[in-house]
Amino acid sequence: MNEIKKIEICCPVYNEEENIEDFFVAYTKITQAHKGKYIFSFLFSDNCSTDNSFNIIKTIASNNNNVSGIRYSRNFGVMKSIYTAIIESKSDCDAIAVFDCDLQDPPELLNKFIKEYENGFKVIYGKRIDRDEPYLMRFLRKCYKKIEAILQKNPSNLESGAWFLDKAIVEEITKNQYYQPYLSGLINNIGFKKTGVEYERLKRKKGITKFSYISY
Repeated sequence: MNEIKKIEICCPVYNEEENIEDFFVAYTKITQAHKGKYIFSFLFSDNCSTDNSFNIIKTIASNNNNVSGIRYSRNFGVMKSIYTAIIESKSDCDAIAVFDCDLQDPPELLNKFIKEYENGFKVIYGKRIDRDEPYLMRFLRKCYKKIEAILQKNPSNLESGAWFLDKAIVEEITKNQYYQPYLSGLINNIGFKKTGVEYERLKRKKGITKFSYISY
């Protein structure tokens, strides 16, 4: 009989009080399809939100024994938030999945990630083929990618937002404790078998984006 594997869903949070409960409900529904094959837990990493986000996380955690949350002493930025969630994930997990709280990355993407994980890939990432954003932001992204291709020997195809990482990746990051603001580049350089899953990024239904051109 095959051993049931454990997957932790890590969700970085900053002022997302409108979306946290919806995120938990949406992903809990997705996990039901894998019942008996995988055990899922949730880790919310609150980046010192100034709204009611962490109280909502605490309430969900108090009512669900598979949910936990951590809160930072100040706003360290989304990449540091994700990095800390990775190294603070449960030590007995076989893999972790990282998704933004705004639900613009469709929860159904988790099913596709798990399928590729079962095919032997250690790093699975979302490839956004379409996204609802201003033309200027799209132009700047293309410019960045071209510059990266010139300057980097091994440019990263990983985008931030939606990742699925085997425990071998988590162990490597945890063991070396090396943080880089360009976290996708760090994960890309660790190695291991990777693949991308194409999807269309959805419009945000609730709340507003926390990023400006300057922060990007």
